[in-house]
Formats: sequence, structure tokens, C-alpha cells
Amino acid sequence: LRNLHDASQILHTLQAIIGEHSGALDAFREADGFLVLMHVLSTLPATPSALSSPQSTQQVFDCMQLAFILASKALHQHSINLTFFEEYVGYAALSVACDALIKHPVTFDKTLGCLLSLSVHDFAVTDLFVTLQASYHDLHELDNHFLEFAPSLGTIHLPGVFKIVWEFVLGSLATNGSLRLIVYKVLDHLTRSSHRNLAVLSMLGILTPMFSSFISSSTVDQLGPDAAERRLQCKIIKRLFEMGASTRDAQRLLQCAVKEDKSLDAEMIDLIRTGLRSKWPPHI
Repeated sequence: LRNLHDASQILHTLQAIIGEHSGALDAFREADGFLVLMHVLSTLPATPSALSSPQSTQQVFDCMQLAFILASKALHQHSINLTFFEEYVGYAALSVACDALIKHPVTFDKTLGCLLSLSVHDFAVTDLFVTLQASYHDLHELDNHFLEFAPSLGTIHLPGVFKIVWEFVLGSLATNGSLRLIVYKVLDHLTRSSHRNLAVLSMLGILTPMFSSFISSSTVDQLGPDAAERRLQCKIIKRLFEMGASTRDAQRLLQCAVKEDKSLDAEMIDLIRTGLRSKWPPHI
């Protein structure tokens, strides 16, 4: 791409084609529309003049969002396109295409929002990370903003896309407190909103890293974001244990139930009670 105008023109042309007639989504697939979207996303940050001014930054945001909207339209309730994308393009290619956008601090939050929107096929949550990051220092305001986004956080239709979101944020959770709290709020909402979401998140292996973080964190003050994080963590982990756990996670839970002074850890005992509702590995 020579400039942002070229990217915008390409995307708007694809948008016009998709909206023309019922067979347009098949034509989009056959004309390598998915590869065009991957190319646009991967080259946006390196496009000349991109992110050099507020105007060019907004143009990058607009192009990025439109690319994800087109991908959503092409994949949603279209089994042939979805199968084609998974077999011949792949979620790994989408992850690679978004890598430069994720690594740039200006586009990080917006890219996460677009990926999350694609995974649930609802672009009302595109600015979720942008908005909540700005509200991090006022928990009441953050909660209110989250409630505005919550109705649009429905079913995870594309687990492969949500996995990309999780993999991108996982490396930053240990050092980015505001992102950590936002991710936990999203996971808390998704795990209690539907059994399908809970099954998807369990399948993606979210329990193991979350449980590792939970047992390694020290006692926190009962006020402030750290306490809010731990409460959310505990709720999410309980629901995931109800779905079932690996042998390793079950062993770790039992081991952590007894403290070094031989007393019982109330939090871990509570998790064990929750876990008893699920089928444990036979030898456990």
C-alpha cells in the first residue's frame, strides 16, 4: 500500500461488493478477499504517514475497523466461508497480520477491541479497551462504562479469534494492571453469560494460566483494583473448575489447600467445593 488512502479505497470497494447481492460473499471468498484483508491489516502501521498525526491515526483506526467488519460479514452464518478461512487462511495468519498493530502502543487497545468484536460478531465493543483503560483510576466509572458495553458481549462465535485476543493479552497481564482488570471483567461476564462461552473458554485452556496467577499472587488489600481483580479471578476460576480441570490443575489445587503452617487455605477449600461438582480425573 502506498498510503492510507489506497487502503481505504480497497476496503470501501470490498464493502460495496459485499453489499451488492446475495452471492457477493462467495465472490469475496473466490477473489481472495480474506487475503486482501490480511494484507491491509499487516501493512497499516508501516504505511507512509500512518500514525504521524491525529488525523492519520484516526484513518488507521477507521481502516482497521472496516477490515474487521468486512471479515465479520464474510464469516458470520456463512459456513462455506468459515471453513475456507479456517482451512486456507487460518487464525495464525490473522494473528500475524495484527502483530504490528498490537505491538504499537497507539493501536494496541483498538486492535484488541476489533478482535474481540470479530469474535462475538458485534462491533459495539470495538472501543471497550480504549474506554476502560481511560477509566482505570476510577473503579466506579470503569464499572459504569463496562455496563454500557456488556449487552454487546454476547456469544463467542469465533473461538479461534478469541484465542488470538487471549494470547496477545496474556504476555501483558503480569505487568499491566489496568489491562488485567479489564480482561478479568470481560472473562467474568462471558463465563456467566452462557454455558457455550464457558465451554469455549475452558477449551481454550484459560484456567491454567489464570490459576497460576491466582496462587502466586500475595495477599492484597481489601480495597482498590487489586482486591477487585482477585474477586473477579476467583469467580472466573470457580466457573472454569466446574467445567473440569486437567490433572495438573487438580493436583495443584489440592496441594495449595494446605498452607506451610499446616492450616487450611479457605479460598482453595472453596474452590475444591466448587470443583466437586465436576468430574475429576479418576486417580484424584
